[in-house]
Amino acid sequence: MRKNSNSFKKIYLLRGRIFWSFVFLLIASLSIFYVFQINREISERYSLEKYEKALNELSEQNRALSIAFLEKSSLDNIENLLATLNFEEVKNTSYIQVLGNQVVVKEK
Repeated sequence: MRKNSNSFKKIYLLRGRIFWSFVFLLIASLSIFYVFQINREISERYSLEKYEKALNELSEQNRALSIAFLEKSSLDNIENLLATLNFEEVKNTSYIQVLGNQVVVKEK
């Protein structure tokens, strides 16, 4: 009967070691997974902040360009530009009339 009780103790101890080894491996693997997930999240947040900063800079540039465009295309500036280019106002406009099916062909 002693042999059976010793064998049961050995089996019990072996099962306990297997169980605690499994628990240790599980905790170690979950800890490693946690570290990698945190690292990934931090890098994504850094990338997101970088893209938000770039977006803000582009928005500022867009606003500045819109203001510059509106200043350049104002009526006062266009009138001044027309005055410096010596354009004249058109008073009479005439258009060429094409009759029906007539087509002009250049001969060689």
